[in-house]
Amino acid sequence: MNTRPRQPATRARAWLAISLLAAASACTDSVNPTLAPGGPTADATAFASATVSGPAKASWSAGCYYAQLMCTFDASSSTSSSPIVSYRWDWGNGRSETHAVPTATNHWAAGGFYNVTLTITDSQGQTGTSSYLLQVGVPVGTPPYTVFNTTGCVSTTCTFDSSPSVGSSAIVRSWSFGDGTTAGDIVAPSHAFAAPGVYGVLLKLTDASGLSGYFASAVVVGLQGGIGGMGMNGDCVSVPGTCSFFGYAVGNNTPIVLSWDWGDGTKSGNLSNVSHTYAKAGTYVVMLVATDALGGVGASAVPVTVSAPPPPADAPPVAAFNWTCTGQAILHQCAFDASASSDDVGITSYKWDWGNGRSETKLGKTTRNTWASAGTYLVTLTVTDTKGQTNSVQLSVGVP
Repeated sequence: MNTRPRQPATRARAWLAISLLAAASACTDSVNPTLAPGGPTADATAFASATVSGPAKASWSAGCYYAQLMCTFDASSSTSSSPIVSYRWDWGNGRSETHAVPTATNHWAAGGFYNVTLTITDSQGQTGTSSYLLQVGVPVGTPPYTVFNTTGCVSTTCTFDSSPSVGSSAIVRSWSFGDGTTAGDIVAPSHAFAAPGVYGVLLKLTDASGLSGYFASAVVVGLQGGIGGMGMNGDCVSVPGTCSFFGYAVGNNTPIVLSWDWGDGTKSGNLSNVSHTYAKAGTYVVMLVATDALGGVGASAVPVTVSAPPPPADAPPVAAFNWTCTGQAILHQCAFDASASSDDVGITSYKWDWGNGRSETKLGKTTRNTWASAGTYLVTLTVTDTKGQTNSVQLSVGVP
């Protein structure tokens, strides 16, 4: 499993800023987008290449509003040896347009990845191009873009707004307020916390196809602030169910004490580097709380989704049985009990070979057998587990 617990900050819009610069000579070079504060994390598969021919240098940035399927573009950073007279935008959906000014806005009919290309032309006819595979909205097959704002707290009652969230299809909301209470499909809930404290609030969005997105925020309720700044980052990659985090906090009122809450009822103390192994698969809110020398509190939170450790290898079963021939109602009869047999998953059948040419298979652990005459018989028990693996044991049974 590879989970990056990154998420956009609580802002009223989904904003992605991308800076592209085409080199003066014809070339192909990897471009890493610059994310504006609060913007969604760009997937590495969305990185594209910028190419150019001629001395003109085409450069642009974009801000995208996920819910509106709209992006605004600014190519004012483009340069050339002569004045730029036109900006031609190819939107990657079969449409293009040319402007005399460096700014433009475009709407798309559906979410998806679009290869947007800018071509600039200067007064001498020299051109330059730059392109980028831009995510617009939430493409089909992509989890919902999930975000909410804490719009305010009065005493211990706080309100939240998830209206910027959007999916590729209809979405259903589910809230968890970090105090054991939940709420259903509400865009802007209000919640009264029972007492002052720090709570990790989690929002889950699920679209019509069953894909889910998560966003978490630490809410400081009824406590004084004072932490100058803090941050946290981590991964859940090395061991299934295990997460490692780094966190810090700064402020004027030192010392500052850190506390980690893993969202499963366990906590870690005053450490910058921590790790934690979850006992069960699921989505948890990891929260870092910082408290300064004057009691000022700050907090940050992210959701992490962890998988369960892989199941252990299914070992073969072990066959064992006991018997008694005492107190039987029928002559030459004995009772058998295979309860001592074992398997790490489960035994599905017990096959008995009575040593007289007869055999039978039972689903239960106990049985009886009657022989035609007294004697010593080699009785064999073969057990089979859920994977079809078998094991046998043979014992000599004296039948009176």
